[in-house]
Amino acid sequence: MRRRYTTNPTLQRDPYTKRGYPHKSASAFPFLARPERSSKPRKTGVTVVSDRAQSLAQASSYVEPLGDLVDHMKLPDHVGLMWRLPGELIQKKNAIYKEAGIETLLVEYRTKSPRCRAKSRSSWSALRSLASAAWR
Repeated sequence: MRRRYTTNPTLQRDPYTKRGYPHKSASAFPFLARPERSSKPRKTGVTVVSDRAQSLAQASSYVEPLGDLVDHMKLPDHVGLMWRLPGELIQKKNAIYKEAGIETLLVEYRTKSPRCRAKSRSSWSALRSLASAAWR
């Protein structure tokens, strides 16, 4: 079995994320002082990211290195885009985000088209029930 980061003592397993990434003190810019981030749930310095119809693989690979930095993940409904996605996909993505401690937010973008508004309205209630089921 291959050991990672054995030559440089600053590149050990990160105790904050329990992953084999460079240690928190290792930086490309050691002369810059970084402020400490508070732990989750945060009241200040909250980071919100938009999930723009990512696949499950993209969602899990996004959460792996950045899960401790992101507080909320927005699931936007861009003109009825979410109604095309299967409910199981949304539930699995919510489970990935929940496991990383990332809360899911539902965001609806308004449109002027009556046809898209009707699709968005009907999909919005279904999407809301899928998201709330993941956080029960």
